[in-house]
Amino acid sequence: VELLLEKGLDRRWVEQALPLIDKAVALEPRIAPQVGPIRLGVLLRTDPAKAKAFFETEKAQGGARAARLAASALGEEGLDKATTESAVGILEEALKAPTPNMRFHQSVAEGYARLGRPKDAVKSMETFLAWAKKAGAPPAFLQENEAKLTAYQAAQ
Repeated sequence: VELLLEKGLDRRWVEQALPLIDKAVALEPRIAPQVGPIRLGVLLRTDPAKAKAFFETEKAQGGARAARLAASALGEEGLDKATTESAVGILEEALKAPTPNMRFHQSVAEGYARLGRPKDAVKSMETFLAWAKKAGAPPAFLQENEAKLTAYQAAQ
């Protein structure tokens, strides 16, 4: 499925991903939460109205499922402003947990940048990078995210 989502592929290839996702979930229903972000990506490329409806349905589930989908959504192109705001709000709440998923700072920084909040984007990306360095992230990964931080700083 992920091969069908490569950027630059014709839409007809992307459209073939949904039936594959559905088959996989039918064979193993326990994977449904894990394929939610992939399904959202497919829908954003093929049917934005269905993507928004899917996001809202998953958001209503709450908890980790909603946070995982929100983080994924902020990494996708074509997300409208209202959905971006909603995804950022979900992650802001998730980051208030006693032991938050620090990777959400990376996603929320992207959301802040898209919403024209560069100072918040910088703060969140700095928090993420501090955690990633401490966790021993690979140099290439750190460089990629430091470049994003630089872009956020330039937007201030």
